[in-house]
Amino acid sequence: MILGFLEQKKGLAIGIIVVCVAAAGVMNLSGRDEPVFPPEVGFFCVATGTIHWVDPMKTTTLPMPNPDTGQRTLLPYEMEDGKLYIHERYRGYLQILSEVNKHVDPETFECKRAE
Repeated sequence: MILGFLEQKKGLAIGIIVVCVAAAGVMNLSGRDEPVFPPEVGFFCVATGTIHWVDPMKTTTLPMPNPDTGQRTLLPYEMEDGKLYIHERYRGYLQILSEVNKHVDPETFECKRAE
């Protein structure tokens, strides 16, 4: 008896499912705030071996300028196993900065901090 009822009302059941999925999607999308960015992002200077913290909303062009030297030598880094590495996405910039790069191994991309 129940199966017969469900077969007769299959269109209604599909309609209810579609409405529920759509409502869930609308509620999920409308509840989102703007993306949350960290207040500052760490950048490594390939020329001086120093770390600088920059407001991510001000990062318009890479490499970023080093606030101490004015040279565009700052690239985003990531930490792995306690070591710093130039972020994978930005490793191509090391070719452009090869003349001033004194602190990043061009093969392993490991950053050597200034002492």
